[in-house]
Amino acid sequence: MRLVFVKLHNIRSYTSATVSFSSGSMLLSGDIGSGKSTILLAVEFALFGLMSGTLSGNALLRNGKNEGSVELKFTVENREVIIKRTLKRLKDKVVQQSGYIIIEGLKKELTATELKSEVIKLLGYPEELASKSKNMIFRYTVYTPQEEMKQIVLESKDERLETLRRVFGIDKYKRIRENCAIYARELGTRAKFLEGKTIDIEEKGKRLQELKGNLQIAEKRHEELRVVLEETGKKVALAKKKILVNEEQSKLAGELTLHIMHITQTLVDKIAQKEKNSADITKLNKEIERLESEIAPVYENTEKEVKEKAALLKKLEEELEANSKEIGRIKAELDISRMLSQKISSLSQCPTCLQRVEENHKSMIFTREERKSADSGERLQKHLALESTLKEKIGKQRLEMEVLRKKIDQNEVTNLKLNMIAEKRRLASELLLSQTNFKNEVGELNSKKLDMQKKLATINLSDFDTEKKAYEEMLKREQQAAVGLAGNTKEIEGLVREAATGEAELSAKLQIAAELERTRKLRVWLEDNFMNLVAAMERQVMAEVHSEFSTLLTQWFKALIEDELVNVRLDDEFTPIIEQNGYELEVENLSGGEKTALALAYRLALNRVINDIISTIKTKDLIILDEPTDGFSAEQLDKLRDVLEELRIGQVIIVSHEAKVEGFVDNVTRLSKEGHMTTVG
Repeated sequence: MRLVFVKLHNIRSYTSATVSFSSGSMLLSGDIGSGKSTILLAVEFALFGLMSGTLSGNALLRNGKNEGSVELKFTVENREVIIKRTLKRLKDKVVQQSGYIIIEGLKKELTATELKSEVIKLLGYPEELASKSKNMIFRYTVYTPQEEMKQIVLESKDERLETLRRVFGIDKYKRIRENCAIYARELGTRAKFLEGKTIDIEEKGKRLQELKGNLQIAEKRHEELRVVLEETGKKVALAKKKILVNEEQSKLAGELTLHIMHITQTLVDKIAQKEKNSADITKLNKEIERLESEIAPVYENTEKEVKEKAALLKKLEEELEANSKEIGRIKAELDISRMLSQKISSLSQCPTCLQRVEENHKSMIFTREERKSADSGERLQKHLALESTLKEKIGKQRLEMEVLRKKIDQNEVTNLKLNMIAEKRRLASELLLSQTNFKNEVGELNSKKLDMQKKLATINLSDFDTEKKAYEEMLKREQQAAVGLAGNTKEIEGLVREAATGEAELSAKLQIAAELERTRKLRVWLEDNFMNLVAAMERQVMAEVHSEFSTLLTQWFKALIEDELVNVRLDDEFTPIIEQNGYELEVENLSGGEKTALALAYRLALNRVINDIISTIKTKDLIILDEPTDGFSAEQLDKLRDVLEELRIGQVIIVSHEAKVEGFVDNVTRLSKEGHMTTVG
C-alpha cells in the first residue's frame, strides 16, 4: 500500500487543503500544534471511519462548521483507490454519513460501515475487524501515536498481554478456552437435566411390559366375541327372512286400508261438492234473471256522431282563435293611428330635418289617419260580430257532445251486464256437466272400495306379532354382541396407543440416556484434553512470537541508544527488562530519549512481527512515525537515519518538528498555522 494524497475540507484547522505523499521517506514538518497529527488522523478516518473511544466526529470537524469531508487516494497491489467520507453536525453530536469508494475507476456509493468492510478486504486485514471499534493491526503496524506506544510499554503486564493477544490475533486461543469452559459448564448443566429426564426409565420399561400383557388378553377376548357375533348374526338372518314375508303382507294390508280410507274420503268430498254445485246453479240462474231485467236499450252510431261533433268543434275553435288574433291586430292599428294624430297635433318642428311643420301638412295627416281609423272600426265590428256567433256555435256543440258521451257510458254499462250474463250461463252449464260426471265417478269409487275390502279380508296376520317379537329379541342379542366387540376393539386400540406411547417414551428415554453418556464424555474430553491442547498451542505461538519479538526489540533498541552498556530483553509477559552492567533498571528511571528509543524499538519490533505472522496484510510497505524523536540527542537522530535505511520500507512518513530530520528524508512538506488555520507549504 502507498498513500498518494489526502484532501481535507473543514477538518480541525484545515478549511480546504491537499497533502501529497511521495514514495520513499517523507517528513511532515511544522511547529507543535501546526496540524501535523491531524493529517494522520484524517488518513485513518478515511480508511476506517469514526472509532468509539479513539476517534470522534467532534474531534475532527472544524469548530463552527456543519459539514466536512476527507478524500484519500492510495494504491494497493497496483490498483488505484479513492475513498471519501463525510461528517455532518447535528444538534448535539457529529455523525459520519454515506460516502463512496472508487477502485480502478469503478465507483460504489456505500454506508460508513460498508466502506470500512471494503477497506479491510482491500488491505487484507482479518474480516472480523469490521465489527471492532479499534483497528489494532493498523495502529500497531502503520500508524501509532507515540504516546500510545509508550502506554503499552508502561501499562500492567495483564493489560499488555491482552493487548498483544488482540494485535497478534492470538486472543482467539483465550476465547476458545473461555468458550470451552462455558460450554463445559453448559454440558454439566445439560447432563444434570438429561439425568433428570432418565430417572424413571426402569419404571417406563416395566409399564410397557404390563401393557403388552394386557393387550394379549384383550386380543384373545376379541376373538371370542367375534365368534359369538358371527353365530348370532346367522340366527338373525334366518329370523329376518320369516319376518320379511309377514312384513310384505302387513305392508299390503296397510296399503289397502289406506286406499279404502282415501276412497271413502273422496266419496264424501264428491257428494258434498255435488250438493254445493246444485246450490251454485240455483244462485247463478237468479243472478241471470236480475241482470236481464236491468238491461237498457243500446244507442247506435253514438261514437261516430261524437267524432264528427269533435271535428266540427275543433274547426270552430280554430276560427275563433284566428278571429281573436285579427281583432287584436285591428285594435293595435287604431291605437297607433290615435297616437300618431296626438303626436302630430303637438309637433311644430320636424325632429329629423328641423324644419317647421305646416298646418296644411298636419291636416293632411289627420285626414289620412281618420280614414284609416274609420276603415279599421268597420272591420273591427265585423270581427266582433263573428266572434259572438262562433262562441254561440261552440257552446251548442259542447252541449250536444255531452249528451252523446252520456249515451256512450250507458252503452258500456249495458255491454258489461250482457258479458256478465254470458259468463254466468257458461258457469251454470259447466256445473250441470259436473253433476253428471259426479254420478259416474261415485259409482266407480264404490266398486273399487268393495274390491279392496275383499282383498283385505283374505290377508292373515295372526302369527306376525309372535315372529316379530322373536326377531327383535334375536336382534337385541346381536346388538349386545356387537357392542361388546366394539368396546373390546376400543380397549385394544387404547392399549395399542398406550403401548406405542410407552414404546416411544422408552425409546426417547434410551436416546436421552445415550445423549447423557455422550455429554459426559464430551465434557471430560473438553476439560481434560481439548482445553489443555489449546493452551499448549497458545504457548507455542506466543513462544515463537516472543522469540522473534525479543530479538528485534534488542536489535532496534541497541541501534537507537547511546549507552552501549544498556541492553533490553523481554520477559515471559512481554515486559521490556532494562539491564545496565548486570542490574535491572525501572523503565520510569530511563531518560526521556531512552524512553522514546524503547517505545520506538518496541513499535518497530511489533510492526515486523505482525507483518511476518499475518501474511495477508497489504500495508507492509508503509509505516507512519508520529514524533518518534521526542527527547532524542543529535547522535540518536543520526542513528534514527540508519534505522530507517535498515527498515527498507517503500513509504515512510515521519511527523516531527526536529529540523535535523529534514537532512535524511527524501521529501519535506511544511505546515504552518495562523489564526486557527493551517496552510500547506
